[in-house]
Amino acid sequence: GSRIDVSAGAWQPAGRKLGLGAAGQLTLTAGSDLADATLLLGGDIAGFDFSAGGTLTLGVPQLSIGGTADTGFSLKPEFFSADGFGTIAVRSVGDVLVAGGTVLAPQLRNWVLGPGSTQSPSGAMRPGVAAAQFLDESIVDRKPVNLTLAATGQIGGTADIPGASIRVERGAGIVLEDGGKLILQAARDIVVGATGAVSAQRTTLQALGGEITLRTTGKRGAASQDNAGEDSIGFVPEQAIWLGESATLSVAGAAELRTQRASRFAVPTPTFTDGAASATLTVGNVRGGGTLTLDASRGYVIAEAGSQMLLDGKAADLNFAGLRSGVTVAKSAGTLNVSSPEGFVLDGSISALAPVDAQSRRLADGGRLKLELGPGGVSTITLASDRAYPGNADNPRQIIVSEADRILTTGAIPVEYGDDLAAALGNGKGMAPMRLLDRSGFDALTLRAGDQLLFSGSAGLDKALGIDI
Repeated sequence: GSRIDVSAGAWQPAGRKLGLGAAGQLTLTAGSDLADATLLLGGDIAGFDFSAGGTLTLGVPQLSIGGTADTGFSLKPEFFSADGFGTIAVRSVGDVLVAGGTVLAPQLRNWVLGPGSTQSPSGAMRPGVAAAQFLDESIVDRKPVNLTLAATGQIGGTADIPGASIRVERGAGIVLEDGGKLILQAARDIVVGATGAVSAQRTTLQALGGEITLRTTGKRGAASQDNAGEDSIGFVPEQAIWLGESATLSVAGAAELRTQRASRFAVPTPTFTDGAASATLTVGNVRGGGTLTLDASRGYVIAEAGSQMLLDGKAADLNFAGLRSGVTVAKSAGTLNVSSPEGFVLDGSISALAPVDAQSRRLADGGRLKLELGPGGVSTITLASDRAYPGNADNPRQIIVSEADRILTTGAIPVEYGDDLAAALGNGKGMAPMRLLDRSGFDALTLRAGDQLLFSGSAGLDKALGIDI
């Protein structure tokens, strides 16, 4: 029967415009001890308002979404759409699992005032005054739910404390509404589409026209022996942000269109069929490609062959006030950022194409690509003497652009998630195929390595928005 409510209200000053409030923030946390932490959500929570919703932060011992997990803390996908929160962060001390077959697709519910609400006496938001509803996207643009999932448990100095990871299993998905922001952040690994379920099932992370960030956290080495305590973990050669062959990450552009009827005297004035008394207008919003970031503060970044990263631009025809004919609105492709201190391999397909018209003429810019491998060098001093970092002198930070279409499968034994990546791939090497640079649609290119940029084979790069190396 308990209830915690940070929902907004509304007020009607005499003779003045109706005022609409904004929902507040709610934080519930169970502490940082994985063995003892417990969080029970037996009551009701709410954070409704008239726009972007409230902010909810949960601190839990261990998190599973979907599936049949009987340990830790479990949430059903519908939880993320139930209570009006437009910004949700769930921070787990232990691992985070999105189980195979689970699709997490949160939608925002807003307050909608009733017809007699302005005549109601002061008091709580109650039936008859306001109701929580999913706004009809054929009438208005609904705000997205922004989501953060974090696995915060740090890697220990021994193998029995592996650190907390995030795994989105094969066949699972996190699909935000257009313009949404998704952050997956872990102390150890982030694995998408490489574990669980059936290998043929695709795993989707989607925020069309929005932002997706996958980030591993933690300090990678200290600059001096005096500061060695900044890194008590040392080198973990298996650590990675890993996109399996079934992974699709999409921040491609999107058109949020709706139609409305207009008479001959309406503004905007449409073009009418002869004798017609009204016409259909196309209104709404066009979003360009968003931002996709794979940021390993520690560990490698791996994108297997078969994985997909989509950042294409978008174009659509809209009607505007004062114009009789529709106007093509075009937005550019998005931005891909990849960074690591240890190395990366980008074997998957990546598309950041500019939008084009029916005659294949470009209407806006292609995407922007930024690859970083330990720019400025990396620190190697750690308190973990049994996990020493590979030395910089023997392992210079190199970005290698190769004619080879695939890197992970070129050896006799394919590299798989959980392998010793330093043994399999070396250390300090960021490897990308030439097709990524010259055939994926990017109009701007930034390459930053701590020591060297190597092109194995001929390279002819022409980028309309510039090259920074």
